[in-house]
Amino acid sequence: MPIRFLVAGLGARHSLRRRGPGGLALERLLRRTGTSGHASSRFVVLLLAFCLLLLLFALPLYVLHQPVVVAFAYGVVGWRVRRTRVTRFLFGRRP
Repeated sequence: MPIRFLVAGLGARHSLRRRGPGGLALERLLRRTGTSGHASSRFVVLLLAFCLLLLLFALPLYVLHQPVVVAFAYGVVGWRVRRTRVTRFLFGRRP
């Protein structure tokens, strides 16, 4: 079993080095749209490039904001929350 993980990891590393992040999706899209200079195909390529950027920045954004959310939640847990209409609504309870 560990050999399979090693082979898969080496294959993924080779693919990332050869194509770059998001390279496979970009290659497939360019193959589908062709290399014609139509505005619609250029729009699709730009849209894909934007989506790939979002994919690349999703994990760092998550990693950066997660400690802030956890620290805030740690402080909120110690609060004494009264049963008011607002808190019941926020927690999905009947008023």
